[in-house]
Amino acid sequence: MQMMKNLTDDKPQLIDTGMLIKCCKWSPNGNLLAVAGSLLDGPEGTKGIVQFYSPLGYHLRSLRVPSQTGVVSSVSWEGFGLRICMAVDSNVIFANI
Repeated sequence: MQMMKNLTDDKPQLIDTGMLIKCCKWSPNGNLLAVAGSLLDGPEGTKGIVQFYSPLGYHLRSLRVPSQTGVVSSVSWEGFGLRICMAVDSNVIFANI
């Protein structure tokens, strides 16, 4: 993943998330970036995961999401930035942040 301040940023932040990214969304106040997708866990298979980053590119937390296929296909923030909604398989999962 690459985070840039603008289109002509000479020193963008390059971040190795270690996952297959499906979707990413900024929180309404711009303090958190939620990156959703899947993580390959060796012989155990694929697991759904949402990782949270600061605006400077620092990894803050990871949220493992139960799923059968192991893919979080979409994520959306609640208006105040306290909750997220995730599309996982044919389910919708809500989480407090």
